[in-house]
Amino acid sequence: MTSQAWFEGAESDGGRFPFRGAARILRVLSGHRDLGDPEIGSGVRFRRSRSDSNWRATPRRRHANIRAMTEADPILRLAAVRKSVREGGRDRTVLSGVDLTVARGEAVAILGRSGSGKSTLLNLIAGIDDADGGEILAAGVEVGRAAENARAELRTRVFGFVFQSFHLLPTLTVAENVALPLELAGVSGAEARARAAAVLDRVGLGDRAAAWPAVLSGGEQQRVAVARAVSVRPAVLLCDEPTGNLDDAAATIVLDLISRLRQEDGCAVVLVTHSRSAAAICDRSLRLDSGLLHSCDDEVRV
Repeated sequence: MTSQAWFEGAESDGGRFPFRGAARILRVLSGHRDLGDPEIGSGVRFRRSRSDSNWRATPRRRHANIRAMTEADPILRLAAVRKSVREGGRDRTVLSGVDLTVARGEAVAILGRSGSGKSTLLNLIAGIDDADGGEILAAGVEVGRAAENARAELRTRVFGFVFQSFHLLPTLTVAENVALPLELAGVSGAEARARAAAVLDRVGLGDRAAAWPAVLSGGEQQRVAVARAVSVRPAVLLCDEPTGNLDDAAATIVLDLISRLRQEDGCAVVLVTHSRSAAAICDRSLRLDSGLLHSCDDEVRV
């Protein structure tokens, strides 16, 4: 996912968000692309806590637009997906007809060189960007034709996101970071706190709940980010280079964690990576090259 496009460049905006990038982090976690004033889309209003200067989320009701599915239906299906971008006054084809099916609980790795379109593909799956053609079905929703509230529903209730650069909110504690997407999805404060505590125990950081992100190691911060992603019990975990900023030891811990949580929760995983060791935790691996996906299981599993 293009985390730079999502998280960089947000200013403090007159004090509503106390640090650079906060607005965009909140935008993604709430499921909405469009920032309001001081709302994010129509789903969430932010207010100051009486006890401190942090902003809290007050969810509003959303209309669900996720159709019922049978157990046999894939959780994700892409057919002939195309995408071009404008560069230097001309169009550059990024995706030229991508087909992909991901079953419930399946883990799929997508490898490819930088600029090959891996993050673009995740953006399209999540409904952050629009494809030029083809069809994307996520949890029964045709993403390309879905209204923004339906896409927001997908991003808050179907998808969990793990980013290369962690993107924890530095003015929230570890527990508050994990609870935030739950509050944005409408879970009550007490239940959100209880679920955050439970998932932190699952990732081995229950004793760091009250800590600030800045005092954690990179590996610990990414474990918190994984906890935040799975706290909403997503059907699909979208991981964009989750070990890209970690040393080998921390990367192994995070990959083992993603693999274990996937087995325990039964969620599907789409993992974008340059790392063959990261790809090896998945059921199958694909390489994105010249705008198309190609099987590379034999290449990865050596």
